[in-house]
Amino acid sequence: MSPKISINGNKSLTQEWMNERRSFLKYIATLSAAVLTSCTIQGNNPDNNFNAPNPEPVITDSPTEIAATEATELATEPPAPTEAPVEAPPATEIAEALPDYSCGPATGAAYIITSLCLRDRACINVCPVEAIVPGFPINQWPSVYIDQDTCISCGACVPECPFGAIFPTEEVPSQYVARGGEFINRPGLTGHYEGTNNLGNPVVLDNVYQLRAGQIVDLTQDVGCNNAFYASGPGYSARDQDNGM
Repeated sequence: MSPKISINGNKSLTQEWMNERRSFLKYIATLSAAVLTSCTIQGNNPDNNFNAPNPEPVITDSPTEIAATEATELATEPPAPTEAPVEAPPATEIAEALPDYSCGPATGAAYIITSLCLRDRACINVCPVEAIVPGFPINQWPSVYIDQDTCISCGACVPECPFGAIFPTEEVPSQYVARGGEFINRPGLTGHYEGTNNLGNPVVLDNVYQLRAGQIVDLTQDVGCNNAFYASGPGYSARDQDNGM
């Protein structure tokens, strides 16, 4: 039996129990030391800075301040490029360089080829009654002319004209507004034109005027001159001079 030990004179404990108590306290001390060592190592690691001060709070702008900032940025941005304004042509400008071209009354019930014609001749090829004749001599009769007495108003010639020169007589515009670039082909003018007609033949005219966009021309004057070509001019006999131009 283990010897008895007196503590405080009133309690007795065996030596075995005291040894177990010492072992238990030693275990607690060892465990505490291990924990303290681990905390020290972690504290010295910059990746585990437990003692770092709290970061400064981020202060964002108020909605009013944000809106003011955006407005300032928009005001300082360069303006978006814009296309240059296109000036409208002078819609009331009369083609002042055109002399009077009235050859007689603008009457008739068929189709008429106006002085927008540059002698393409496609209209001659499609006319079913052969009522269209090229004018000769060219310096006096520079266009192509329709005999209204023979014309049957079929309109086959209208879509063939590349210059948009053919109208029903009653629809010929007294105020034709130029798109710009088209020519007026009348005796007395002095402009020069060179091109190729529907037959592939060269066309050379020295009695034209090139219109500017917005210029206004009275094409009804061409009706009387078309009629004069057959009434007092060469008419169908001009075919004897036809050289394909």
